[in-house]
Amino acid sequence: MSHILRTAPSCAVVPPEEIKGRIDASYYDERYNDLDKELSRFRSNQKVLLGDLLDSPRRILYQKTTTFEQPNIPDEAIPFISGVDLDGDTMSINWSRVKYVESWMADRYPKGKLFSGALLIKVKGPNQHTVYVSENNRLALVSGTVFFSKTKGCDPYYLTSYLSSKSGVKWRSRLRTNTTVEFIGNEELRNVPVLLPDEKVQRFIGKQLKLAEECRRRADALLKEANQMFDQKLLTSSFAASNEKSNFIDLNRLQERIAAEFYLPKYYQINSHFTQIGLRTIDFGSACESIFRSSTPKRSDAGNIPCLLTTDIKPYKISHTQAAIKIEPNIYRNHVGKLQAKDIVYSSICSPHGDAAIVLPHWGKMSAGGDVTVIRANDDFHPGYLCLFLNSIFGRMQSERYSRGSVQRRVYPDDIESFSLPHLSKDEQNQIGRRVIQFQILCEKSFEISSQAKEATDKLVKGHLDTDAILSGKLKAPTWENIEKELEGI
Repeated sequence: MSHILRTAPSCAVVPPEEIKGRIDASYYDERYNDLDKELSRFRSNQKVLLGDLLDSPRRILYQKTTTFEQPNIPDEAIPFISGVDLDGDTMSINWSRVKYVESWMADRYPKGKLFSGALLIKVKGPNQHTVYVSENNRLALVSGTVFFSKTKGCDPYYLTSYLSSKSGVKWRSRLRTNTTVEFIGNEELRNVPVLLPDEKVQRFIGKQLKLAEECRRRADALLKEANQMFDQKLLTSSFAASNEKSNFIDLNRLQERIAAEFYLPKYYQINSHFTQIGLRTIDFGSACESIFRSSTPKRSDAGNIPCLLTTDIKPYKISHTQAAIKIEPNIYRNHVGKLQAKDIVYSSICSPHGDAAIVLPHWGKMSAGGDVTVIRANDDFHPGYLCLFLNSIFGRMQSERYSRGSVQRRVYPDDIESFSLPHLSKDEQNQIGRRVIQFQILCEKSFEISSQAKEATDKLVKGHLDTDAILSGKLKAPTWENIEKELEGI
């Protein structure tokens, strides 16, 4: 006789012999039916529990934690890694969004320190991502929303990929114990079954994730170099914007703008700064072949050409494979907002400033929708340099200054043309701009390779991965040499 289990809003009819110590109906939901079947095709020595692969696992609970964000981070504060900082796409920590806590907390909670070789699993809230930190040279704490541990008896990169695969994510979702706030406890997490194939197969998948990590590391180094070169020429680090909220302006200096914030002292500091360091400036429009916007074309479920909206654009990043809308070829053919290789796309809606990124040469047909400004550099200016300038403090401040609107502020093409741009030599622009484009390419490769690792893991679980080819050496993971060839000529 079957038992009826109810856990609002779920209901499941389960034969007694299939009840496995859990009486919450969600555990027996139909969407989990294939999980047991997937692993049943493998030998018992190929399946272990996650707890068997963990060494010194922990989740630290902190009392009365006060966190800080930019620009209000106190001196000597340290990063405080939360579950929302784990990037599920690249399986890495997104350090740019991490909050900070005061450094004394590291002494009070020494077991909360992030260490090299740590596997981090988000256990509280939706999207419970997994990250592996192979090396860590900074003092940082891991919050109570994250379970972390050393690993043993497996390739840690493979384990990260498995826990991030469809099967791994489903198992963790199945074992959650709270329906109000999604949460999985330590014991439940340790009971997640893990498929552990031959070491060569583990390394095949793990090498892909390790290569993705290498791409991110080299990408970060390139952007850091570009910013250092930019700072060396523009002395960005010595620029401090005024906080004064009033100014006295000669009537002869008034422009067509009557908004008082347009004339704040901090905006006049920009040109003064460039003059003091001996840099010649030009209007941004003089560096461009064209700056334009178009309307958003008609979207279609059958469309296959990405059309970018502002939500698809972040600094140096374009979500072109997951664009908000797709359009059909006949719509694209007549659309004004066609994009070319190395165009700069700029989110015209300012919150509080626009973001810029570059269209990479190998992406194929793409277009831009409403509120996305397309900036096409002329032959004398490198698009990578212009992109970095727009994302710099000088570009952000001018975006804030020229934006219009009371509820939703926008910056228009004729406003962008009026931005004040330092005129660097062709060689200096190339040195900066080339690194910016290579940064974007490597970030995309990192995402692509991470996705391939997860896809290979999904195939492994379903029995579709050619493990014989891997074991014989016919099928090999990509290497850095393969990536390096793609960067030649950029």
